[in-house]
Amino acid sequence: MSIQVKTSHPPFYAAGCTRFAHMNSNRAVMELQRLRSEANDIASMGPGPQHALWKASVSIVMQQALDTSSDIQFKFGSVVYRPRYMSTAADAAASNAKFFSDRVQDAVVFIDAAIYALNLMSEEDIDSDNYDKELWSHVQHSVDDERWDQVASAAATFVEDKVRRWAGKPLNDSNGVLVGQALFAKVLSEGGPLALGNQTAETIGWRNLGMGFAAALSNVDRHIIQERSDLKQYAIGVLGLASLLLTQIRYTHPDAIVVSERNLE
Repeated sequence: MSIQVKTSHPPFYAAGCTRFAHMNSNRAVMELQRLRSEANDIASMGPGPQHALWKASVSIVMQQALDTSSDIQFKFGSVVYRPRYMSTAADAAASNAKFFSDRVQDAVVFIDAAIYALNLMSEEDIDSDNYDKELWSHVQHSVDDERWDQVASAAATFVEDKVRRWAGKPLNDSNGVLVGQALFAKVLSEGGPLALGNQTAETIGWRNLGMGFAAALSNVDRHIIQERSDLKQYAIGVLGLASLLLTQIRYTHPDAIVVSERNLE
């Protein structure tokens, strides 16, 4: 028996949206697999509140994880679980139950298709939980639009700005604003306001890392548009290093950061 579908698209298609919310692909796959495992129980129960909840739960996951240019969610939501003409024969209950059960299995086909699509997507997913939350919020739009050159430059600018603010906006010998390599050299030095590490060697290492970030990455990415075949990989690397510096400073100097952020309010 062929799958029965409705003929009109749901409202969000008419609105022309490209994506609703963002759910990590791996988590979405886990949720869909769990819901798929409930399909046989749903089929045996027949129409009712549990089936309605199951349908809604699947739709929510698809809505939050899939690009709306895909029609998987539309097809899932279009499965008709009641026959157009209800049987009045003696075996009507059994016939209608079988129709419902078959339609649940039809719906499972679209859950499987969604899982397949999400598995393909997960190969390129960037997990926001792996990065400093404020940094991610600053670059997320560029990541979503795959503007990798902007991701690198935005990350570099964000780190330098945060470090300067957290250190109390230190000045150079001419009472000018410290920038770039000189900023990291001063604030991450031993005895500096944002010094890192428990031993001198560690402090020197973190200082050199910050200075290297400013000299090798920050200056280039803010002043030159990068054109390279591995630009995405490069941008993610810059993002990771930027997040590492921010995370370590937040961990080591939470009080200084609280004071700095309070002064901005």
